[in-house]
Amino acid sequence: ILDADAFTNCNGVTAFSVDADSLYFKAVDGNLYSKDGKTLYVYPQSKSGTTFTVDSTVIEIAYRAFYGAKNIETLTIAGVVTVRDQAFEKAGISTIKFTNTTASVFAGKDILLEYEPDIYELLDLGIGKCRMAVAAKKGFRDKKGRLLLRCLLIIA
Repeated sequence: ILDADAFTNCNGVTAFSVDADSLYFKAVDGNLYSKDGKTLYVYPQSKSGTTFTVDSTVIEIAYRAFYGAKNIETLTIAGVVTVRDQAFEKAGISTIKFTNTTASVFAGKDILLEYEPDIYELLDLGIGKCRMAVAAKKGFRDKKGRLLLRCLLIIA
């Protein structure tokens, strides 16, 4: 229904508005959702505010949903969600909190290899609920000038 890259370079958008008669979409607080509210499609790139909580009724965060969202710093994800690949690409997010959730984050080794971070190999320590974590020194920035965020945490 929605091309994955439809809003990729819309860096001046601060909010979305959708006609109430739309069969496929709705806007809530300026964010673009599926009509049933279960999928968050797009968080506007220039939306004000540094924190955002994904409502527990959302079960999917779409591909590139937060792409380029420069103002957001802290994202809280409540409920059961699937986080699609590149959902946080080029966003200003520095902290993601999963609360009361079982999440599937689609960012595996193949994504790490494509992204070319400065790491040697993923290692499953077999402890806790995390299947994978990437650690870096505070303030570390990757080659492209963004924080290495895409693969910080995967919760099963």
